[in-house]
Amino acid sequence: MQLGKRCRRRSAQFAGVFLVKSTEHAASGDLESARKMFDQMGTKRNVTCNHGEIRLIENMDLEANSVIWATMIRHGNDELFEYISRKVFDKEVVNYGYWTLIANLSSSFGRWEDALRFRLEMREKGIEKIPSFSLIKIGDSVPEFVGRDPNHVYKSDIYEILSVFK
Repeated sequence: MQLGKRCRRRSAQFAGVFLVKSTEHAASGDLESARKMFDQMGTKRNVTCNHGEIRLIENMDLEANSVIWATMIRHGNDELFEYISRKVFDKEVVNYGYWTLIANLSSSFGRWEDALRFRLEMREKGIEKIPSFSLIKIGDSVPEFVGRDPNHVYKSDIYEILSVFK
């Protein structure tokens, strides 16, 4: 693909263009092309975004959602971090995953006070991880298994079976 060859020198442009183009393909229903573009983007390393990619995303026909902004924040730099963080929070105020991502990235940029502020704000707002769960058919019933559930009907049986794997 010519676009990929031309963009190799500028991994930031490469990431932005591929993100925007794959999003446009997905939005139009062409999921196969979107998947191919994401796969090609995933083969590149040390990808960072810059102001050009931000402008591309903001000018897309499709409004950028929290997933797009969170993807860009992962490839962002300290200069764009605050701007992209605000975009994520504008779209998704109480998503535990995004709060954690932004707090962790704050730490990686050496922004320790911001990381602490995000963690404290999560606690104040009651933003916490929702436990994972599974539904498993056992005979005629389908019990729900929730992570760390101390009151599950089959708790003792579950832990007895799991003890075999220790």
